[in-house]
Amino acid sequence: MEQESKLYISASVTDSLPSMVKNELAKMPAQKQEEFVEEYKRKAKSLGVAYLFLIIVLAMHYGYLRKWGLQVVFWLTGGGFLIW
Repeated sequence: MEQESKLYISASVTDSLPSMVKNELAKMPAQKQEEFVEEYKRKAKSLGVAYLFLIIVLAMHYGYLRKWGLQVVFWLTGGGFLIW
């Protein structure tokens, strides 16, 4: 017997997930899918806060989004030679 695969989470969340994650989520029961969505939303970063970091806090917008490689390149190139 094959287990029924169905996503119980909103399209706004599933649109931002890779297909491999969607496939694995579809194998989980509804309760586990809800727990995943709660954790996903808890860890999601706000683009608005990233822009505030860009303007106010020493151009830390990439660091806030946990893209530290880009953050270091941004600093080393003086903000992308002031074009970035």
